[in-house]
Amino acid sequence: MDADVVIDDVETSGDFVCAL
Repeated sequence: MDADVVIDDVETSGDFVCAL
């Protein structure tokens, strides 16, 4: 995954942030 894609996922998904 590209860094930009990861950032977009973080902004749109709180669960993704918790996963990190």
